[in-house]
Amino acid sequence: MSLVFLPTSAMCAFVAALCFVASKSLPDIFGTPPPAEHQHHYAPVARVTLGWLCLYYAFLFFQSATKFAAHDHAKRAAATAKKQDAAHGALEVPSFGAFKYGNAGGRFTLTGERTAVNMLEQSVPFLGALWLHAVCISPSSAAQIGWCWLLFRAMYPAAFWMGIPILFVSTLPGYACINALVVPVAILVLS
Repeated sequence: MSLVFLPTSAMCAFVAALCFVASKSLPDIFGTPPPAEHQHHYAPVARVTLGWLCLYYAFLFFQSATKFAAHDHAKRAAATAKKQDAAHGALEVPSFGAFKYGNAGGRFTLTGERTAVNMLEQSVPFLGALWLHAVCISPSSAAQIGWCWLLFRAMYPAAFWMGIPILFVSTLPGYACINALVVPVAILVLS
């Protein structure tokens, strides 16, 4: 059994958890906001945060899965080359560390790497803006914008793989969502 199974199954589990949280949030996205005195006033934003957590871990496991898969592919290619051309010697397979911490996996592992790192880079402004908007403006609109951000962020791996300009389909709407969360707060507290 290949070790790629471990991070891939964890990634799938977090994607499933994200889908579950998102399904529980459909009323938050398409419904009417609860009254302010309701004890679960911030529950929609908490569900967005749980969705973020699921996507974050799915991306981390995706990053890891790309490393294991690329290393497995290189080992299989070396074994095939050895069988086909035994006279010229075996193809050298880089160490797993070269895939995990270097650039041996090429574009495939770079996609996993950039997916995880870009998620981390964008998470601080997103989570800060999400909760500022929820507290200062509206938990309901914060949740709606937050789910939009998660949707566009979930597109990042495929968009990165396809390159520019398709990458902007994920990144630019993400920036717009963060602005939609933070600008009303800035106007409120700075005027």
